[in-house]
This record gives sequence, C-alpha cells and structure tokens, in this order.
Amino acid sequence: MGNGDRLRAFGAPGVVGAAALACMALSLALAVPAEAAGPSVGMVSKVQNAATVVTDGNAVTAKVGTVVHLEDSVQTGSGGRLEVTFRDGTKVTLGENANIVIDKYVFDPDQGVGEASLNVTEGAFRFVTGRMKEMANKNIIVTTTAAQIGVRGTNFIGGTVAGKYGVYVFSGAIEATAQGTTVVVPAGLGTFIPLGGVPGAPAAWTAEQIAQILDPIGCQPGGGGEPQEPPQQQQYEQQQQQQQGGQQQAGTPPTTPLTYLVVPVVVGGVVVGVVVGTSNNNDDNNNEGGRGPSSP
Repeated sequence: MGNGDRLRAFGAPGVVGAAALACMALSLALAVPAEAAGPSVGMVSKVQNAATVVTDGNAVTAKVGTVVHLEDSVQTGSGGRLEVTFRDGTKVTLGENANIVIDKYVFDPDQGVGEASLNVTEGAFRFVTGRMKEMANKNIIVTTTAAQIGVRGTNFIGGTVAGKYGVYVFSGAIEATAQGTTVVVPAGLGTFIPLGGVPGAPAAWTAEQIAQILDPIGCQPGGGGEPQEPPQQQQYEQQQQQQQGGQQQAGTPPTTPLTYLVVPVVVGGVVVGVVVGTSNNNDDNNNEGGRGPSSP
C-alpha cells in the first residue's frame, strides 16, 4: 500500500479514522476536568483541625485554597474551625462540629445583582457580608435550625447559648423569621429563638453570652474594612487580651504562627486557581495544608 493509500485508509470513516477520532475525543475529555456539582463560588481561607468540603458526594480534606462550589457541603469535626471566603468577599466562619450547605450564590456587580442562600444545619457560625451588600438588587438568606435570617449587609453570629439558639448582630441588621413571626434585630442586640417557637424581642447580650458563640468559632473572619464592633464585643475582646497577657507574664512565651494569604485567580467570573503566600502574625487558625497553590 502506498502513502496515498495509507492516507485514504486513515481518513475512511469505517476503518482507522473512526478509531483515531474516538481516541482523540477520549483524550480531550480526560484533559478537561469534569464540571463539579456547581460553579465555584469561593474558597477555604482559614482552617484548623478536622474539616472537609463535600462536592457532588465526594469529600476532600479542607485546606487553605480548597475551592468551594455551589451545592457543596462544608463540614467541621471535633475541634475543627473553618472560614470560607466567597467571590464578593463575604466570609462565613464555622465552629467545631458544624455544617453549611451552599444552596444558591449569584454575584453580578455589572447587573447589580447579589443573591445567596446558605443553610447552616449544625454548629456555631459567623457571617460577614462582603461586596454583595452594595448591590442594588440583593437577597441574602441564612437558614438555621431555629429560623430563617434575612441579611442586610451584616456582621452577625449564630449558635447555642445556655441551651437556647441565639443570633447576635455586630453591625447592620437582620430579620429573624420563625413560625410566621419576623423580628428585626439591629446592631448591638440579639434574639433568642426557641426550637419550634418564635424569635424573642431584641435585647442586649452580655460579654459572656457573646463568648459562648465566639469561643467555639475560634478563627474569626478577618480582612480590612470590617465595621467597628459594638461595646459588648470590645469588652469581650479586651477580656481575652488581658487573659493572654496574664499568661505571657506567667512565663508562657508568645507564639508567632504562620498565616496564609490567599489571592483568588478569577477568569470570566469563575475562580480558576489561587496564589498562596505566607506571613507571620498572631493568628493561630491556619494549618500547613495550604502551603502550595491550588486549583479546582
């Protein structure tokens, strides 16, 4: 068979050509990663101890830079702490034995649209709204075991306080709805919501009550531009600083752990990778799992 015959045989649809095209198609399919359960919406920005991200039924150990997708479940185990930073800069921090599901997330600054629906099924959490609060058309809902919370550009926490489910607002305001009753809670106040009951009237919390939610969370959302905390939160943080200062004077040497600085790489509105750097400060809520770059 001459060269011309060989070329004609390769191009014949019923002979080698079909097999070659099939191989090429398979190679291309393997080269392109399969789409996850949903588009990427953010990434893990802090993590401590046991935590996982479940995508399309597949659980992976959470590390700094692990990508979070729509419909993912983010979970922490005993002693676990985790922070997720969304594309608009919204930060959600989970305490130990917590679980959150990303039901909906839309951030389109060009159209002025911001929508998020998160379901916290277990554990304590803290929510700090990012750029989404600037959108003209926004709808941010956080559903908990006790109530549905409408978010108004807010920094707030939720969790169990002395056996009761409570939500406390540091800045902005929330609308807590349960059993057909809605209560607006402004900054500096909180509400308790009995399971199966209605939200109580907004009231001031003590530093000890705030601590019962903040302490299990551990790693608190960071980042510049956060609103000034109200006096109750300042009092709590001052108490913590005084205790730490007393421990150092007693002979406990101060530590300077490593902090990971995560910069997302976004192409066409989708997070395609991250750049991770390191610096030393006093934040002890990172682990060494995110030392290298990561991509979806």
